[in-house]
Amino acid sequence: MKKRISLTSIVALFVLMISVSAHALSYDSGNLITLGAGESTVFSFLPAADKFTSATLSLDVDSLMNSTTKLFGGKRSLTSPASGQFFTASGSSLTYLFTTDFHLGRNTFKLGDYLDQLNSANTSTGISIGLLMDRGSITFDNARLRGTVAPEPISMALMGAGMVGLPFARRLKKMITA
Repeated sequence: MKKRISLTSIVALFVLMISVSAHALSYDSGNLITLGAGESTVFSFLPAADKFTSATLSLDVDSLMNSTTKLFGGKRSLTSPASGQFFTASGSSLTYLFTTDFHLGRNTFKLGDYLDQLNSANTSTGISIGLLMDRGSITFDNARLRGTVAPEPISMALMGAGMVGLPFARRLKKMITA
């Protein structure tokens, strides 16, 4: 018995693939921002459709400096890296996430351990993630928050019921036309 792939199964597979979607929320300052020790900034992202099940934050760093930077043969050498603390801002409350050292280029941070804080900061007005510099200074131009958002369970149940009913609808259509 030869089986063929029907259009219905291709559509069902496509719907299943997009039911859990990835969202990329970006913040672009429009120009370079330099932050020194003790200074802070807040990245404002659009609200996500639902709760994050995974997330990463990336920040493009164009230059680094430290108060203890030494010059060796025309090249700068950091004796201790520039570092800062990330936090979420929800209303007037700030929630600390983590402290990190920065390097030149794209700095990518996995936020899997901070999904509760990220989801509580995800309001109808958007998500705010802040950076407070501890030491040194960095110059950056944009930040991206990328995450996977799972749909609510009732939507998944309705989609599953619809996929189960697709083959029966096809058979019913054949019976009606016959």
